[in-house]
Amino acid sequence: MLRTCLFLLSFVPLATLVLPPVPQAQAEGFFTMKDREDFLLQMSGKYISQTGLWMRFDDLGQVKGRVWGRPLLGNWEWRDGQLCKRVFHGTIDQGETCGIVRSSGATLYIVPDKGQGERERYSIGMD
Repeated sequence: MLRTCLFLLSFVPLATLVLPPVPQAQAEGFFTMKDREDFLLQMSGKYISQTGLWMRFDDLGQVKGRVWGRPLLGNWEWRDGQLCKRVFHGTIDQGETCGIVRSSGATLYIVPDKGQGERERYSIGMD
């Protein structure tokens, strides 16, 4: 038995050389949304949230939600493979941000700066 285990373990370093590494997001079951249609298909009838915030994206390019009990309104579009959104918290303009969107069944990440920025993590909920 011990000889069999040692024999099998001797192949582990070889397997790590032969098999390419799997990107972390792919390994966790995440995929990158490619276009507006893909985003709408995944987000239809859903909203995203994090502490104190929730927002919904509609097919007309509008963003609606709430931040700490105050209205959140804005617009969104898909540009150069990224979700670009401009939102207002009450009357405060938060400016435009664009980012790559990655999703699993229950989690959505928006990663600004073409995937190089600090990722924003949201939970996906059903309407």
